[in-house]
Amino acid sequence: MAIVHRAAVCFTFRIMLLLLFCVSLPCLPLYSSAERNDRPIIGVLAQEVYSPKPNQTAYMAASYVKFLESAGARVVPVMINQTLEEYKTLFNSINGILYPGGGVSIISSGYQRAAKIFYELAIEANKRGDYFPVWGTCLGFEQLAYLTSGKTVLSFTNTSGVPLPLVFTNETKDSRMFKGFPAELMEDLANEPLTENSHKWSLAVLTLNTNEELKKFYKVLSTNTDGKTEFVSTMEAYDYPIYGTQWHPEKNAFEWGRPYIPHSPSAVKTTFYVAEFFVNEARKNFHRFESEDEESKALIYNYNPVYSGPKGAFEQIYPKNGAQLNNTNYSNFDVKVLFMLLLTAAADGQSFHPGKCPRPSVQEDFSVTRYMGTWYEIEKLPAMFERGQCNQATYSLLTDGTVKVHNSELLPSGKIHSIEGVAKVKNSSHPAILAVSFFKGVPDGPYWVLSTDYQSYSLVYSCLDFFGFFHVDYAWILARTRVLTEDIVSQLHEELASAGVNLNRLTVSNQTGCDQTKGMK
Repeated sequence: MAIVHRAAVCFTFRIMLLLLFCVSLPCLPLYSSAERNDRPIIGVLAQEVYSPKPNQTAYMAASYVKFLESAGARVVPVMINQTLEEYKTLFNSINGILYPGGGVSIISSGYQRAAKIFYELAIEANKRGDYFPVWGTCLGFEQLAYLTSGKTVLSFTNTSGVPLPLVFTNETKDSRMFKGFPAELMEDLANEPLTENSHKWSLAVLTLNTNEELKKFYKVLSTNTDGKTEFVSTMEAYDYPIYGTQWHPEKNAFEWGRPYIPHSPSAVKTTFYVAEFFVNEARKNFHRFESEDEESKALIYNYNPVYSGPKGAFEQIYPKNGAQLNNTNYSNFDVKVLFMLLLTAAADGQSFHPGKCPRPSVQEDFSVTRYMGTWYEIEKLPAMFERGQCNQATYSLLTDGTVKVHNSELLPSGKIHSIEGVAKVKNSSHPAILAVSFFKGVPDGPYWVLSTDYQSYSLVYSCLDFFGFFHVDYAWILARTRVLTEDIVSQLHEELASAGVNLNRLTVSNQTGCDQTKGMK
């Protein structure tokens, strides 16, 4: 018995020494494999493309993948138009989700549907203690605001292609997002334009403060202004790991196609600190795929990124069914037609570029009815089908929902030349994307309304893609009168530049001496 007692005393003494030793150490958090997931997998939501081709129905910018991978995560693409059960299975297999920026509808699109499902699943999971983080960038930020409020809450701002410093709020010091940022970087973020903005719609601070759902759900960490409207630029949920930036943290390190994207050391540090924060949030989740084989099949490594070209909105994208992009066959006839079109475009001073057409964002909640009436051409990219001056277009809504188009111009001979066609919205989810036809048997021409206030100005873009070898783009600045103020023209120039349009190619339309055209309709 004495031997047993002595052993017990020795064991107890050793435990006491060990406890004293541990207490004397700094109180650092100790993570075991059961407390931290060091193999996080994050879903990135894909989105539909406009005028999709059979082999490309959705895409995802590669910069978001690189952004997450740089902080130690792997990525799974979250495809649009999947079943609810497929989304639930994927939700239980990944450790977080990112809603990227883009140009689709936050009210009715495949992107919106998937975002809503994952948002609701995340809320339910977090309520029961299953930590699941959600991140929204730009469009994703706007999507979060819509999902939380249940209605459209955005305001138009002149913030497309603008790097800005952050105006931090008093809430920042207690935020989860910025807690680990170095003081020097926080100072740089407050004083230097390190956050790139590529949006025309924003959540106004006034709107958030007067919307009970938003106000009680989100803590505002930073704001910005376009000179007229103060808007929320960074936010995090009070009670859930849900975060949003109206600006693009991923672009600083991984996108190079736009001159206004900041690439300074502090700008790049911002990319990595934001990425590290969100990936560390995902480490707190322990969802996993049922097997290594299922995990392997789901990862982004199964898809090949495609270079978008030097003028693209993204350096690389992941197209859905991307392997098919390289399987296009071109006949000798196609090549001859392509060559003749190239010569014609060059001879007429068209704006042609290598690669496919870009996909600029368009006016949200566009109203065809309010757009009807006469518009006068103020500036344009060269268009070989326009030869005169006093150019104008009159749109009339027909009973079948299509739009009658009447284009007119005054030729050098003094004659008035006009042509009529029909425009129609092919997808009700994107009413600002119309197709115009002037001749039977000839493919429709795209007519994208990038922005308009309906009363004074409209910015229109069009692009023709020739077999993916090159594209010819067109752009028009239109007005309700023959003169448009310089400040509005400058604003529209910025929007065109953010869409990748070369402003040096713009020409001013002649709207003088147009008295004899008063009868044109």
